[in-house]
Amino acid sequence: MNKLLFTPLFIFSIALAIAQTGDAFSQYIGKGVASAEVKELIKNHHLEMVNNQRYNGKEGVELIFKNDVLNEIKLYNNSSVFGSYTHELPSKLKFGMNETEIKQLLGKPTVAYNSGYIEYQYPTYVLSCWFEGGKLNQVVIAAKD
Repeated sequence: MNKLLFTPLFIFSIALAIAQTGDAFSQYIGKGVASAEVKELIKNHHLEMVNNQRYNGKEGVELIFKNDVLNEIKLYNNSSVFGSYTHELPSKLKFGMNETEIKQLLGKPTVAYNSGYIEYQYPTYVLSCWFEGGKLNQVVIAAKD
């Protein structure tokens, strides 16, 4: 009889597959490109290396690296280049929300511009919301400077 081995990597892979939506994205910021976590993120979202600082694909996800460390995760809605991210967004955001709805959900932003941008700072990362036609169409999780 075959026994299923629950190695740490196997358990991590299952947890990663489950947690790759919503607020879990922030845990990848600051991880190295060679880390098991980032490699799994790249694999699960079918991302390809564009250059040593950028990975992207057609599922609405783009990864930006600085000095081989994950610095930004960009999630797009209906991008002609990157496609659409269709899973849960961080902080219970939903593509198509307007700025007022996001402020009701998350409170007063740390930074806001009339050009269609608001930003929230958390202890370990920054969450920014980009709008097109008054509707949320891009979410970025980035390292704090």
